[in-house]
Amino acid sequence: MKKATELADDLACEAGYVWEKRRIDRHLPVLFLVLGLPIGLLYAFIMPPLQVADEGSHFARLYWVSRGACVASPDVDIPQSFARLNERFPPRLQNQRKTSMAEIWSYSQVPPNGTVMEGNGRQRSFDGFINQNLYCCLPYVPAAVILNAGRHLGLSPLLLMYLARVGNLTVYLALTFFALCLLPDFQWVLFCVALMPMAMHQAASISADSVGFALSFLLCAYVFRLAFAKLPQPIGASQLMLLGTLIALVALSRSLPAVVLLPLLIPSASFGSARRRWLAIAAFTLLTVVCLGSWQYLNRANIERLSEERATREWVVDVHSNTQFLYQHPLEASSFFVRTITSFDYIRKKSTEVVGRLGWLSLSLPGWLVCLYVALLAMAGATQTIDTKLSWLRRGLLLAFIVAGAASILAAGWVLETPIVILGVPGSWAGFHILTQGRYWIPLAFPALILLSNTRIRLKRWAFAVVGVAVILTANGVAIHAIRSTYY
Repeated sequence: MKKATELADDLACEAGYVWEKRRIDRHLPVLFLVLGLPIGLLYAFIMPPLQVADEGSHFARLYWVSRGACVASPDVDIPQSFARLNERFPPRLQNQRKTSMAEIWSYSQVPPNGTVMEGNGRQRSFDGFINQNLYCCLPYVPAAVILNAGRHLGLSPLLLMYLARVGNLTVYLALTFFALCLLPDFQWVLFCVALMPMAMHQAASISADSVGFALSFLLCAYVFRLAFAKLPQPIGASQLMLLGTLIALVALSRSLPAVVLLPLLIPSASFGSARRRWLAIAAFTLLTVVCLGSWQYLNRANIERLSEERATREWVVDVHSNTQFLYQHPLEASSFFVRTITSFDYIRKKSTEVVGRLGWLSLSLPGWLVCLYVALLAMAGATQTIDTKLSWLRRGLLLAFIVAGAASILAAGWVLETPIVILGVPGSWAGFHILTQGRYWIPLAFPALILLSNTRIRLKRWAFAVVGVAVILTANGVAIHAIRSTYY
């Protein structure tokens, strides 16, 4: 009788704990907007024009998408007024001079004059080529719609740039808001990842990363909703179409074919049978292959131009040889990947870049702040699970997705950035780390942190909420202050 009473008390305590957590989490999507909107607007308007990494190139790519050109010409030609803005605010502006709001605002009256082109339609060889030509047009579409309307209103390039930043920020906040609403658990993990300084810095820029990050969050949230429901949720035709659409969008936006592994988390009961489950996953895989293959074919002129451009660098990169190396020497390539991803120096540098290395990757946040935010993310993953219990099988499937995603990121870095001198000198391989940018890892951060989830280690929800919001505000406040003191 005593044991039964103790068991009933434990169950009542557990039910109360879960109820308290869910009561707090109901307000998280709104809290995300309350914090994300002002923080994002500060990034959008305090960061000087075109000072986010590659933002000038993204602006050129966005301009032609707004004109209806999904596949870019290898010779990018932009209006002279856009080029003058880029010349006035060149990459790494802080290395040349300070600016002011008055100077920036003075460019708001410059007419767009879209008929006078910088290159006059001539082929400019490698001067006209930008890496962003490889990007699919889909993540540019929301900002392109806004840019198209602004062009017809005769707005200046500066105002068009700010409109595009705000448009991307709006889409990022909206999609992440819906992702938080969909999640059955792990809301705090996504909340903290989505409000990282680097994530918000990219969200409030012209970069295609803004929409790409948000789409990856939404896909993960939808898959987790189907996978971790208390009772298997029947998946009908509409759910399959939505899931397939999200998979294709993320695969194209982030060049991340590993997303086809995510639906493996969904139980067979939701599909009706194991056979239907495998047929659906096969269909998603085929869809992803077709979409990526079609884009590569349509964009083959830009892919070839990229190979030619890499061959003209001081450190010559042979894209074709690097690609062949992956197929001909898979064991050596795997050793590069493992050595890179397990290197303490690489982990330290990428942690800094993931949390916040702003501007043209030249403005790093203080080390103590990076450590504090990484600790917050780990705490969110390890202590803020409500009642979802991940089996070892699902942890393995989730880990497989993360490993496959990491492999695709590293493979792209190997193919596009590894110089011939490294490839041809095996003795230099031991100390070589594949070049990648930290922000590419943000879409994998959310599912990776869920591997830490458990229902044994617990921190009171309200206590974590106070700590989490305080760290988020501190991190973004320090980042925005650093931008202001660096550029103004």
